[in-house]
Amino acid sequence: MFELVEAFVTLRENWKRTLLTASGVMAATIAVVLLASIAIGVRKDFTEQVQDLGVNTLITIPGKLGDSFNFNLGGASYLKLEDADRLKRVPGVLRTSCWTFVGGGATYKGKQAASFLVATTPEWFEIKSFDIEEGRLLSAIDNEKKVCVIGSIAKEGLFGKEIGLGKKITINGEFYEVVGVTKDQKQEDSLMAIGSFQNLIYIPYAGLHAKEPESQTDRIVIQIDPKIEPISLLKTLKKTLGQRLNENQFDILTQQDLLKVVYKFTNILQWLLIGLTGIALFVGGIGIMNVMLLSVGERTSEIGIRKAMGAPNRSIFRQFLIESIGIAFFGSLVGLTFSAFVCLLLARFSPINPIITQLTVWGTIASSMFTGMIFGIIPSMKAARKDPVKAIQNLN
Repeated sequence: MFELVEAFVTLRENWKRTLLTASGVMAATIAVVLLASIAIGVRKDFTEQVQDLGVNTLITIPGKLGDSFNFNLGGASYLKLEDADRLKRVPGVLRTSCWTFVGGGATYKGKQAASFLVATTPEWFEIKSFDIEEGRLLSAIDNEKKVCVIGSIAKEGLFGKEIGLGKKITINGEFYEVVGVTKDQKQEDSLMAIGSFQNLIYIPYAGLHAKEPESQTDRIVIQIDPKIEPISLLKTLKKTLGQRLNENQFDILTQQDLLKVVYKFTNILQWLLIGLTGIALFVGGIGIMNVMLLSVGERTSEIGIRKAMGAPNRSIFRQFLIESIGIAFFGSLVGLTFSAFVCLLLARFSPINPIITQLTVWGTIASSMFTGMIFGIIPSMKAARKDPVKAIQNLN
């Protein structure tokens, strides 16, 4: 207890040095906490978007999703409308919908939105629940019409604050009338908004394929009975598609499969963060050790007096080690406080929604204190081994 009090008094009396010495740990804490909290926030946003589809929704993709990236996922597709019709007849399947990714862009009075174009069948709007801000959703009566439904983010990009319903936008040189606008506040505020359903423009699948018969089907969305476990139906669905396609020409993904993709990337990011943490804390620890070594030299007389008064080596060692740990602890607290403030600003004034977890907080504090302890050992040992006679001579 005596060493703890003495260490605290020393740090308080030399608060400028303490602050300067702790700056390395502060910087490391700020960098790690901000990056980790942003990564956790992005992961949460993506997870919510995938979960928004529902656990009973499966996605058929062109190509096999394995450990390595399959370039065919964004290229040639062997899927066809007849595959969706065949899947629809599988017991337990409620409905299916086809997607075709449309190249080009949408413009209105010369203004182009950074939105994605998708040709889809009306069943999609039964599979995915949408809140309607204006108008209506696509239905079977629109199959031969030049109409579209747009998300609220796409609408904002094209029309700003104006009403979108009834306006005609140009898609690849042709006019399409906006018959509906969807809205989802959660997706609008998400960092992943650019890739959310609210940044899509939907046109009729049948109309596109009637005009361009060679257009491919890029995705088949399958909705199954919520009472049925998706995994139990996968084998039957794959067998059904396997009647026409090779097993390497398609894959059917569950919600968990979709989440594994983003989790794989965030796990890589976590390892990068661990490496960054190690480097940053090492630099901060070197700073603590250097300053503590200087402190030992400056406080030689103090050490000599304490030893002359009967203080054992272990007491001197503990005091200097506690000071080192205290500096690191102080740096982590200041860094955490600053990081929390920055996260609040990001959440308030940007689409980024950082999340600081308890694991991040306690992990950062523990890592910082461990760094202080490791890099404080050498200065503490040097102080404890001081010869009391030679140390006292420094008084003269």
